[in-house]
Amino acid sequence: MPETIAETAETRDDWKRCVAFHGHTCPGLAIGYRVALAAQKRLQTEFSPDEEIVCVTENDACGVDAVQVLTGCSFGKGNLIHRDHGKMAFTFFNRKEGRGFRCLLKPGSRDEIYEEMSALQRKIASGEASVEEQTRCNELRRKMEERLMASDLDELFDV
Repeated sequence: MPETIAETAETRDDWKRCVAFHGHTCPGLAIGYRVALAAQKRLQTEFSPDEEIVCVTENDACGVDAVQVLTGCSFGKGNLIHRDHGKMAFTFFNRKEGRGFRCLLKPGSRDEIYEEMSALQRKIASGEASVEEQTRCNELRRKMEERLMASDLDELFDV
């Protein structure tokens, strides 16, 4: 059975908590949400109230916020470790049980939607985008987010 987001009240509530913490929805937050759910499933835990579960993130992008909200990993507790390698990669492990895994976003998960969206985001940041281009960028962000939320984890990540 594919590991995709089930349409349940619980996952929608978890997503809403991530969005509230982060401030907006975006593809990056969706990536972090998916990887955090994978960590909960693989490590058989919901939330790390102390320091049992550790996440080593290789980026400082939006997805890290979802990891914090759903796993309980945080810089303050010392169980969220940032190693900036510029990769959309997350390693999770359980300190007590000595087991873990690493998720790396597959290059193929960033397709033509991502490429067009990125080009438009650069144009928006430079102040050169038209209203139509800004609208198109928002549409692409939503499409990318929806695809990330609906895709099988094996399609998104190398584990």
